[in-house]
Amino acid sequence: MTSDKIKQELDQLINIPGITNAWVMPIKTRIDMLATGIKTPVGIKVAGPDLKVIQDIGLQLEKILKPVEGTASVYSERVGRRSLCQH
Repeated sequence: MTSDKIKQELDQLINIPGITNAWVMPIKTRIDMLATGIKTPVGIKVAGPDLKVIQDIGLQLEKILKPVEGTASVYSERVGRRSLCQH
């Protein structure tokens, strides 16, 4: 059994729409999360005052990054409809 084989089997068993599987060692995940707020080894944060613009940029990044060789998965977090309303 190899790490890649285990990851393949887990990907087949665990497939939740909207959730990206990131199979890395728990301590590395925790350190990355504490340092960056991102749970995967590579991530992009987009910040700004307009949630709609941020979401649109995230969707554009998904389209650009998915075909990049070596990319395991790409997922832009969706902002809830309620969050897009100005308060």
